[in-house]
Amino acid sequence: MSAAQVTSAWTEAHRDARALAWRLAGAGPFQAIVCVTRGGLVPAAIVGRELGIWNSSHETGKAFCGCGC
Repeated sequence: MSAAQVTSAWTEAHRDARALAWRLAGAGPFQAIVCVTRGGLVPAAIVGRELGIWNSSHETGKAFCGCGC
């Protein structure tokens, strides 16, 4: 069984990220956004910008195994 492939343009990703931010705006204000991502940092940045969250930081190359190491 193979997984279906979905193709999306950057214009669609940008539109969807802005729509998500618009929906979240009513639940704010927010001070930060935490993202667990596999290639979705651009949409997270768009949501942050739309919500007025300008400062960001990220960690790369680390894994969480849950064992406390």
